[in-house]
Amino acid sequence: MCKILSSSVLFASLLCVSMQACVDKDYDLSELDTEVMLHIPPVPVGTLDTAWFTSLSTVTIPDLSEAVAREYVVDSLFTEEIISKFFFDGATTISLTGNMDISIADLSPETGITIQIHALDENNEVINAIRIEEKEMKNKTQQKFLLKIEGEYMSHMEHARGIKITFIFNDLGDFDLGQDDYLLLNNLVLKTGGMKTEL
Repeated sequence: MCKILSSSVLFASLLCVSMQACVDKDYDLSELDTEVMLHIPPVPVGTLDTAWFTSLSTVTIPDLSEAVAREYVVDSLFTEEIISKFFFDGATTISLTGNMDISIADLSPETGITIQIHALDENNEVINAIRIEEKEMKNKTQQKFLLKIEGEYMSHMEHARGIKITFIFNDLGDFDLGQDDYLLLNNLVLKTGGMKTEL
């Protein structure tokens, strides 16, 4: 038993010596790439505060000067940490999914409402290089909401901090927005191709 044990110790020692001999002594370990990509399940984001339509800014859409449009700004959606981990250059398509409630008493539930979404920088200026598809919503609760940013735009996400959603009411005639008319984004979930982190 002692003979087998001492042979095993000798073999292990020789193996360690030979392995060390294979390492290039001139190799700079500080150049070792310590970034890794972790595949993670969808990340719950939660619910944004209720926004009342009468408190939103009224804007004019250049091509739709007759339309009524209101602007909803979420200015702290992206932090530097979130951008570096999920929206880095080289990341694949990322989506934020959830439900959108739109409740306007003076409009029918089937009223079509166009929404345009833009990414904003730290000064709440639109980042024109990032394109997000325009969507059509209804005057209903529990509608599926999707904000999708394609991989080709990730290199422009470095300075993104928020989003602007413009609600466009076109060809609806006269209608009033009341004090109780609101929108709500809830059950938001971030779906990503992976998270970048350091070892």
